[in-house]
Amino acid sequence: MVSSGESSWSLLRDRTPPTDRFPRYQSEPDALGQGLYSINPISEAVILGVDHTNTFAVDEGRPSVRLESKQAYNHGLFIGDFAHMPPTVCGLWPAFWMYGPDWPNSGEIDIIEGANLATRNLMSGHTSEGCTLPQSAGQVLGQPTTTDCLSPGANNNTGCGYAADPLSHATYGDAFNAVGGGVYAM
Repeated sequence: MVSSGESSWSLLRDRTPPTDRFPRYQSEPDALGQGLYSINPISEAVILGVDHTNTFAVDEGRPSVRLESKQAYNHGLFIGDFAHMPPTVCGLWPAFWMYGPDWPNSGEIDIIEGANLATRNLMSGHTSEGCTLPQSAGQVLGQPTTTDCLSPGANNNTGCGYAADPLSHATYGDAFNAVGGGVYAM
């Protein structure tokens, strides 16, 4: 991601993490001070991270960052150019996703998501009752996971979606990093 100024993005602090995640989101000054957030002065690439050097109690969240747009969008082309993502290990849940102001009624689209030991990307949608995916993938290059998009409650809150084709090894985690990252667009 390239920095586009103070008016476009904000790091969230003291926000209750969605679902059952367990980070302690830091303010921009705190994240800068802890090395969790920086901007490369040459490329202007934004670097986001989590505290991976300290040990924390089981009931204590790990300092992390959550970058969120200050503007809502009804339509557009959204591109994420990722040079690196966290490795494939237990306890991580990196994601690039969009959601509406009245979740789940206004929806959520997970463009990149996986957790723990996932080895491929899971693209999914979350909505209120009544939205489903067709049974066949059609033009989609992936494997359908579930077709009921209802969240929360259905399918352990996984929504509906497609897992990246198992032959496409470089869609997430370690394999994604091994090829130098990639671009996701929606």
